[in-house]
Amino acid sequence: MPGARPPVRPGTDPYRSLELSNAGSSMLRWALGIRPGSRWLESKVDPLEKTGFRLQTWNRLPQAKPTVKVAAKEVGLKADGAALQVQWSGPAFRQPAELEVTWTEDWVLVKVSKPARVRLAYRVLRPEWPGRDKPALRRRLAGDRTEVVDRDVTWEDHAVEWQAAPGEYELRKGQR
Repeated sequence: MPGARPPVRPGTDPYRSLELSNAGSSMLRWALGIRPGSRWLESKVDPLEKTGFRLQTWNRLPQAKPTVKVAAKEVGLKADGAALQVQWSGPAFRQPAELEVTWTEDWVLVKVSKPARVRLAYRVLRPEWPGRDKPALRRRLAGDRTEVVDRDVTWEDHAVEWQAAPGEYELRKGQR
């Protein structure tokens, strides 16, 4: 028969259409980072080569603002209690929200990838810092400049809590 199309295997026809399965869209599940066995809130703590750690968090509920705690023992410290608490301001579907903490004798550096409320127990990380002096909290800017972070900052029990925008923050001992 002239003009008739030759038979093709199912799913290989150039005129095929996109169809969704009854169980939901696999592309949507992929885009949101949802796989078998995953949960709406997942976190992972990785030690870094030098002194420090990286926290990765996936929050797959758009309106939820969960708090993720990192215990001192999780990052290889001998202290008890939480070294860090983070409340992310928004979701992180496929790419995780990341927070990296590194430290030396004189400073603690915090890198934040997404907006979050951060509570850092600096005496857990640096127990040798003098107890009477509060460290200075500064945000690193371009060109080796810094600015003091003093809006909406709470200091209590050798910990500092602030609303962090994406960027780098440093605590320096004895420079208040």
